[in-house]
Amino acid sequence: MANYAIFRAAKLKTHADATNVLKEQMRADDYESKRADPSLSERNTMSATYEDAIKKFDELLPKKRRKNAVIGLNFVVSASQEFEDSETEKKFYEDARKFIGENFGEVVAWAIHRDETATHMQVVSIPLVDGKLNARKLIGGDKHRMEQIQTAFYEEVGKKYGLERGQEKSQATHKTVEEKHRAEEAEIQKKREQAEAELQKAKKMSADAFIKAAELISAKYQMAEEKNALDKRKEALESLETKLNDKELEINEKGRKVTGWVNHAKENSLEILHEVEKSEENRFYFPAKPFEFFQKVKACVTGAWALVKGLTDENENLKTRLKSWRSLSPSKLEEIAGKMKAHGCENYEQLEEYENNQKREAKKQKDKEQVRGR
Repeated sequence: MANYAIFRAAKLKTHADATNVLKEQMRADDYESKRADPSLSERNTMSATYEDAIKKFDELLPKKRRKNAVIGLNFVVSASQEFEDSETEKKFYEDARKFIGENFGEVVAWAIHRDETATHMQVVSIPLVDGKLNARKLIGGDKHRMEQIQTAFYEEVGKKYGLERGQEKSQATHKTVEEKHRAEEAEIQKKREQAEAELQKAKKMSADAFIKAAELISAKYQMAEEKNALDKRKEALESLETKLNDKELEINEKGRKVTGWVNHAKENSLEILHEVEKSEENRFYFPAKPFEFFQKVKACVTGAWALVKGLTDENENLKTRLKSWRSLSPSKLEEIAGKMKAHGCENYEQLEEYENNQKREAKKQKDKEQVRGR
């Protein structure tokens, strides 16, 4: 999507116009801007305070002037889309201020506003030409002069930042910043009036209607809580099932190793028996150390099956835990989640470890107290 350079100018015909613009621009303490978000005010960048700005304005403004003279110009500079980085934005506005200062008189003050819908810069200047007010010479009196100024701004500033110039002689109408703000405020007022109408309507509801509404709201929140509990339960089950699957894969792998160990034990046992049968005098006899012989066979066979039994028991334990988790109620799951949050545990295993440590500490304390009692 194309990103356009925006350059607008408005005339300030009275001192009251200049005062109001500078108060809004510099966010004066006694001027409440309905368009600005106070929580974002610290993000604004301003050249001076309102007091310093209006003082400079009055000092630069010629004492002798025509009654109908334009005493100030208010420029609004921006881009149709936000810049990708703050450094590019900073240089763009610096170049824009330089362009205004070189072409439209003495710059009084400027401010970059980031507490409204879109970031933009406002610049106020006094249209002085050879020490006299002459706004007509600087910005002209018709739209064609403004089109030329916008083209010049695009060529000197906008183009090097990858911005595009809007279509010249476009039939589209452009609202001033003030007009846009008034439209936004009208929309806000409309929504406020709609909300007030809904409130008045609600006040006229009967007791039965209130009870029904309360029941619906309660049911809605209950459903949300149950869904949240079920989601937590589902996550816990999925975690256990994943662990169970991993453990079964591990058991299968170890089972293959056990089969190899059993076969190895059988081979060793047969080799020992074959050695016994080698004697020509007696076709079968017990070895010189039969106890060691049978212990070796037993170690090969029983050790492997003990491992299988241990793994099987562990697998059954996991299945039992999984079954118990599936039977937990939403309230129990919420209780467990509350304990995990209270003790800073990331998962249930950490909670089990924490509770076991608490039990061990409690037992140690109890044992110490019993020793003291003796």
